[in-house]
Amino acid sequence: MKRYLYEPIKRDLQKKMVILTGPRQVEKTWLAKELMAEFQSPQYLNFDSIADARIINNQSWPLKSDILILDDRPRCGGERRQMARAVVRLTRETGAGKLGADLEV
Repeated sequence: MKRYLYEPIKRDLQKKMVILTGPRQVEKTWLAKELMAEFQSPQYLNFDSIADARIINNQSWPLKSDILILDDRPRCGGERRQMARAVVRLTRETGAGKLGADLEV
């Protein structure tokens, strides 16, 4: 079942970074994973996973990814935006495509 935000977010992802925010348990992760089906080489990383957190911190996800989803980011205020900007900068510099979504949970 597609959520009412699915199409607007899908359109926005074609041209910019999208940050999904909201209270707990409103299906932000579910929506992000559903949106992954729209891309050829999606990459999902979760800060709660030690292995994924290492990949995020080292910025060593596959460069061929056409969407990068960072889920359950640490509650660190302005650092989230700094990380998102760094990732966008990295993907632009390497030609690796667009940053897809940074999910604030």
